[in-house]
Amino acid sequence: FIILYGRRRVGKTELIKQFIKDKPSVYFMADRQVERESLGQMQKSMGAYLNDSLFEKANLVSFFELFSEFAKKTSERVVFVIDEFQYLMESNAAIPSIFQKIWDEILANTNIFLIICGSSISMMETLMGYKNPLYGRRTGQWMVEMLEFKDAIKFLPNYGLEEQVVTYAILDGIPQYLKQFDDTKTVMENIQDKIIEKGNFLHIEPEFLLKEELREPRNYFLILKAISFGNTKSGEIVNYTQLDKTLISKYLDTLSVLHIVEKNHPVDTNKERTRDTRYKFSDNFFSFWFRFVYPSRPDIERGETEDVMSLIGKDLNSFIGRKFEKICKEALIEMNKQGALPFRFKKIGGWWHKNREIDIIAMNEETKEICLCECKWQSAKTSPDVLKQLKEKAKFVDWFNNKRTEYYVVISKSGFTKTAIDYANTENMLLLGIDDLKKIFANTKS
Repeated sequence: FIILYGRRRVGKTELIKQFIKDKPSVYFMADRQVERESLGQMQKSMGAYLNDSLFEKANLVSFFELFSEFAKKTSERVVFVIDEFQYLMESNAAIPSIFQKIWDEILANTNIFLIICGSSISMMETLMGYKNPLYGRRTGQWMVEMLEFKDAIKFLPNYGLEEQVVTYAILDGIPQYLKQFDDTKTVMENIQDKIIEKGNFLHIEPEFLLKEELREPRNYFLILKAISFGNTKSGEIVNYTQLDKTLISKYLDTLSVLHIVEKNHPVDTNKERTRDTRYKFSDNFFSFWFRFVYPSRPDIERGETEDVMSLIGKDLNSFIGRKFEKICKEALIEMNKQGALPFRFKKIGGWWHKNREIDIIAMNEETKEICLCECKWQSAKTSPDVLKQLKEKAKFVDWFNNKRTEYYVVISKSGFTKTAIDYANTENMLLLGIDDLKKIFANTKS
């Protein structure tokens, strides 16, 4: 008995279909209909598997009776999948209790391998809670997450690494989103055709997903817009939205549960101090949509998409800069696995203190070694000033002071000036450009 869950379009159904394609299986996808309709549709799926038209027509009035009769007619190992399980729960709040009884009294002693799958993360996670009737019944659970950059770029073989970075910064690792982009067209053409133009599902996707999960999404929209414009501290979000602080805290907790935003703290602290907390999107596409699409709705409705595209063209590079850090972090993790860094780090994240910030810090407390990294997504080559500033900011990182060994990495889209390269050589700093990232990701094992 496995619970499989994750956000929509992340590839759960495709994963299941690949798993069951060579196995005896029953696949049933629930939808928003009354319980008796779901019961009838599931009975048809079972009858088709059994090749038994009489079973399909039998008068079975409950899920318990349905599974009881099905179990009597099959002794072989069979995978039974219920997809979009949250819709069954919507139609009847007692569904978890009903399936607890089905599992305990029927399925637990059969060869039926049950997979329950759902896209409502909040609903599916309640199934694993201590107070839920199904608690303790599952033998495993798996949250299907977005693809990492190294796997996402396989959907875009005709793009160079720069274009792949830009696309990932916009769409993240959602397979269904990545399939929408045509990598024989420019990224900007794809943005206009697939996101800005009305009629494409990406144009309204975040709005649709939020309305699926939340009863009253209006205030959530305001909070997400605030974060998309760089208001990452609780106080900044309160000031931007003019909502009550306690409400903001509650809404942010809900968005964290839905894996739309995440709560961040400096990597060098073990205590989660509220004043150091920052909120950021854990989903690049939500971030892009609330930054560029949602605020431009009036223009899009009037058909003035040229103005919207002009705004995106002007601000896209600065937007990508933050997302580039996520890719650089993945690159450092890959280098760590490959043994390509001077030491093996155990912890990695961002760092900030007052008005100072370092994009990525990786550390190993046992060996007291630390790697400090800056990521630059800009058209100009990176100058030695960036390298010097990184060394200066390192002095304010309060972690094994005077006892640690420091290493420095700077990753730059457009490379480095000659003076920056000379400075890095004298200071023993590692400089990485786009070609270096390409080699790192080419050596990864998925």
